[in-house]
Order: sequence, then structure tokens, then C-alpha cells
Amino acid sequence: RRQLNIVMGIVKVHSANQHQRSSYRRRNLRKTASVNVIRINHNPSRIMHSVSPTNHTEQEVRLRPPPAQHPLLPLALQQQRRLAATTTTSTSTTTTTTTSTTTSATTTTTTTTPMPPCTPVSVSSSSNLLSATSGGSSYTCYAYAWTPLTTGIVTLTFSLQHNPAYWFLDDVSVYNGGTQMLTNGGFESGSFSPGWTKAAPTGCGSGTTGYVSSTYHRTGSYGYADGCNSHTDQLSQSFVVTAGQPYIISFWLKSGGTGSGISISVDIS
Repeated sequence: RRQLNIVMGIVKVHSANQHQRSSYRRRNLRKTASVNVIRINHNPSRIMHSVSPTNHTEQEVRLRPPPAQHPLLPLALQQQRRLAATTTTSTSTTTTTTTSTTTSATTTTTTTTPMPPCTPVSVSSSSNLLSATSGGSSYTCYAYAWTPLTTGIVTLTFSLQHNPAYWFLDDVSVYNGGTQMLTNGGFESGSFSPGWTKAAPTGCGSGTTGYVSSTYHRTGSYGYADGCNSHTDQLSQSFVVTAGQPYIISFWLKSGGTGSGISISVDIS
């Protein structure tokens, strides 16, 4: 029995030594594996890993391929670099609004039409205003509303003849609205000028041709007197008229006597 125990002890010691040597080999194998040579196959997805340089046992290690790149990624990167290199200039526009205030003055023009000295008689566009063979012994007012058919120059003419005495004329006027068309209508210049024209187409006979008198006047200081007999004396003045516009013609007339050789005609043409 003692010998058997000795033999069993030897076997245990031998087994322990064997186990120790196996452990030693495994440790050396791990160290040796740390310097294994890695061999790359032509296939990039396969790498051959040598586990042991002695037994040349090779393991195939499969590597995962890199993730596929998105096709738009390079363009996005280029665009990003381009934006980073671009300098953005911001332009600010300032609009100035100018308000202009205009002050307008309203001018009111009041036109006053003088009242005729007597009620006008409408003669429309007739050229003859008055024809008479007698007159009053005092100044009498005559007024006419006349409307021309055409625009242009017209002439107001007094044709006078008196036998045995005189015709007396004063305060002649022609109004278009508030505008006086005649000049020196009251003979207050003391002469025919400005404005008036005197004529005796066939002479005056034995009487006195017309003249501006300081004795025979209605108002003011002067009036017109005409004592032409046997023939006609004329006194006239011209002015411009507008077609369709009304004109008020007025004058004051007196006769110095009665007789068969008295006549007067007032015309506008």
C-alpha cells in the first residue's frame, strides 16, 4: 500500500507538471499570436490572418466594406465651400418722399355791368338803330340791345342834318358786359380826338358843320353840336365786336327846333 501511494504521488506530480507545461504553451501561443503576420488578399473585403507561424493555420477575417457615399454629397460639399468663400453684399436703399404743398389763391373777379340810362330796345342784329325827322327840345335817352352775327370791326355812325337849327349829342356809350367799347364818348377831351371821326361827304351847305361845343352839353363840360343844312354831316367811331355777344348802345340827343329839313340816322355796320 505504501508503494501504491508513492506511485500515485508520482503520477499526480507528473500530471501537474504536464498541466503546467500545457499552460505555459498556451501562454506562449498567445504571445506568439501577438506578432502574427496579416496578409491582405487581393479581395479588399477579405484579410487573411495567420494565427500561428509554426502550423501556418490561417483564419479568414471578413471586414465590413465602408458605407456607400451619397451621390449628392460631393456637390453639397462644393456648394458649402462656395458659399463659405462668397462675400454677400447687402445694399440698403433709402427712399425719401418730399411732400410739396401748393397754396393757391382764388381771385374772384366781379364784373359790374353798368345799368343803361334807359330801357334798351332790342334790335337783334339790325344795322339801323334809329331813323327820325324830329327830336325833343331837351336831351332824350336812346338805348338799343344789339347782337352782331360776325366777329370783327364795326362802325357806329351818326348822320345828321338840321334846318333851321342844330342837333345836340352827348354821352355816347357802347357796353359789352362791363367793358366800354368807345373812347371819348362824352367828348370830354374837348375835341374829336381820341376816338371820333367827322366827315361831310357832300359838303354842309350854308349851315355850320359839326363841332365840339362847351355850351351845348348834357353832362360834363363838352358836347357835340351839328348845324349842317341841305346836306348830311357824319360823326363815327369804330371798335371790335364778337359774334353772338350782346352790346348795349346808348346816347342822349336833343333837337334845337322843328322844320322840314330835319333828319337823323344812327347805324352800326
